Amino acid sequence: MQHRDVMDEGDVAKSYADRHNQDALNRVLANARRPVGLGSEFCIDCEDEIPADRRQAQPGCTRCAECQRVHERLTGGV
Repeated sequence: MQHRDVMDEGDVAKSYADRHNQDALNRVLANARRPVGLGSEFCIDCEDEIPADRRQAQPGCTRCAECQRVHERLTGGV
C-alpha cells in the first residue's frame, strides 16, 4: 500500500491563495502590456473583465460600468 500525502486545511488555503495571487498578477501584467489609452481588459476596482462592448464604446476605460457608477457617485462625477 502506497502512502499518499494528505493536504491539511492550511495547505489547501495556501494552494488557493497561490492560484488567486497568480491570477491577479496575470491580469495586472496583461493590462500593463496594453498600449496607453486603450483602457484595461479588467476593472481596476473589482478586477472583473470589462465587456468588449464597453471597451469599444468607452475607449480608455479602466472600470466596469458598475464600478464607474460607484466611483462617480463617490467623487462627485469626476
